Amino acid sequence: MKKIKSISILLIAILFCQVSCLKIVIDNTYEIKSISWIDEGLDFDKDDYPTNRTLECMLFLLEPVSRDIEIRIYYRLSDTRDYIFYASIDEEGFMGGTDTPINIQIGLTRELSHGNYDFLIEIYEKDNDRVEASGTIENAPFERLASDQNYDLSAWWSDYDDYDYDNYPRSAFLNIDVDISLSIAKEVKAEVLYQKAGTNDDYISYFKSDYYTINGDNNDTLSVPTGFYPDTLGHGLYNFKIVIMELNVFSPVLIYVGEQTSSLKEIPFENDFEDGYLYSLNTESLGWTVIIDNDGDGYAQNKVLLLDVDIDKEETVDVFVKIFRKQVDEENYMVLDSTDIFTITGSGPGDLVYLPVHSTLVTDSVKMPHGEYDFMISVFEILPNTEYDLRFSSDSIDGTILKTQKFELSSEDI
Repeated sequence: MKKIKSISILLIAILFCQVSCLKIVIDNTYEIKSISWIDEGLDFDKDDYPTNRTLECMLFLLEPVSRDIEIRIYYRLSDTRDYIFYASIDEEGFMGGTDTPINIQIGLTRELSHGNYDFLIEIYEKDNDRVEASGTIENAPFERLASDQNYDLSAWWSDYDDYDYDNYPRSAFLNIDVDISLSIAKEVKAEVLYQKAGTNDDYISYFKSDYYTINGDNNDTLSVPTGFYPDTLGHGLYNFKIVIMELNVFSPVLIYVGEQTSSLKEIPFENDFEDGYLYSLNTESLGWTVIIDNDGDGYAQNKVLLLDVDIDKEETVDVFVKIFRKQVDEENYMVLDSTDIFTITGSGPGDLVYLPVHSTLVTDSVKMPHGEYDFMISVFEILPNTEYDLRFSSDSIDGTILKTQKFELSSEDI
């Protein structure tokens, strides 16, 4: 009898533990009492298609408790079937027992192209996939800022700086001209952002202007420096975005990206190190040859300097070389001679040049009487517009080839 009593007590204890250990899930009672638009939004061209509006969801929780909830918003074009996720809003500590308005911004952070839209609102408790309440509002017109034609924008590039002329400039200026359809003045400011083309990376802001005045469709061009340090752009294609703000209007009046103009889509750039060539002199090919020293005293009246100018890319450029000289105890170099224009390609050995260095065919100011001389080599690149630019200069190669070279006049070499 005692054994049966003990078993009964054990069964009761197990049942009590099972019941007490169960997690009690409370199903609170939510209701969306109304969904409505509480403002007319921004509609600059007055075509009844605003760019953004505020949606108010009047939400009621029956039980007088506090809950963390999530409001999920979905949208669809009114003549389509499937809803698409638009955004979500977290409301922590939502209190029951009273009607509570929830304001939802539509068309501001995520634009909607021209059309009429239906919206679906769903209410969830945090960490719970059960829909607590839902409601819809239908046939709301929207359009993108770029289509709201009170404002318009032109964008073009100028002042390219492209040292190696490969159509990937290191810098340029993005010119922006903002117009308005009415002959009135507006105070606006511009922000410019970029994104690596072909990626889903976020746009990076690199320029923000102060407020400036535009008037109707006048030429009010703002030139934006692009690619300059520290905002250099590595070799590649870039998409750009322009955001225009109006004074005392707290959302953009215009957003332009590559879909609106090709001037902002897949624009090539590269940084300073990639735009151009790294010049050097091949020390293995350098040296003095054709040395004329009749009296054998080590002081030559003539030598020929063998040069091999290299660049770090397997491309072809036109250059010329200037050679400068000074006596070892002097401070300033003087131009001694220069080569004709010649062509170099990459770092190959097939573009050697011979540079005579002598005292017989130069002016009195740079003749080299008996003494020791230091030399300096400068390489100039010929640009497509027939100008030239200094790219490389050195006065010491291996510490010896251009240093303390012994020369004398032909009249002394006897």
